[in-house]
Order: sequence, then structure tokens, then C-alpha cells
Amino acid sequence: MDIRRVLESENDPDKLLGDILRVLAMYRKLWVSEIISEIASLRKTLGEEEVGEEQVREALYKLMNENIVVGDRRTRTTFRGSVEEYLVELNITSDLANLINRDERLRKYLTEKYEALKQLSEK
Repeated sequence: MDIRRVLESENDPDKLLGDILRVLAMYRKLWVSEIISEIASLRKTLGEEEVGEEQVREALYKLMNENIVVGDRRTRTTFRGSVEEYLVELNITSDLANLINRDERLRKYLTEKYEALKQLSEK
């Protein structure tokens, strides 16, 4: 998989693959449900159409098959009890880190998120 092409893509499904990489780059390791929520936040913050949960899961499996991310099925505790879910971790390489560090889409999202939090703290 050409990571540079994925990160530069403006159309799904490659754009979604890139968004998953961006989200995991911020946190390094997330539960699938957290990835789905964070993708929704990223898309909403950037004024874009959200994607469905199934699309995110399919994209995650594709990244797992390419060994770009690793999924480990574990038990996660919630307020309602325990659930089986994948904990997904980014297999970060120096090439991927360099691409992510220069990624304008991630930079824009983080800037927008920071500005929104800053406005909330000023109230």
C-alpha cells in the first residue's frame, strides 16, 4: 500500500484509510469504537460527510491485512459491563512518522480542535 497516496487522497475509501492513520498517529492505540468516534469527529470538524461504522471497520481490516495496524482482540470494560473489542495499534515506521508529521489534513484538524477547546475555556 502506498501510504503517501493514501494520505494525499481526497476520496474514500483511500481518504478513510488515511484518516484512520491520522487518528491512530494522535493516540497510537485505540479501541475500534474510539476510532469510529474520532473519525466522525475529524470529518465533522473539517465540515465533511461522515462515514458509516461498517466502512471504518472494513478500512481497518484492510490496514490490518497490510500490517500497517495491528488489532488485538481484548475485553474492554464499560459502564454496562465488559465487551470483546479490538484494541488497534499503529505500526509506526520512520517513513510513516515523516509523512504524518507533514500531513496538512491532520494539522488542520488539530488546529480546529485546539481552537474549539480554547474558546470553551474562555467562557
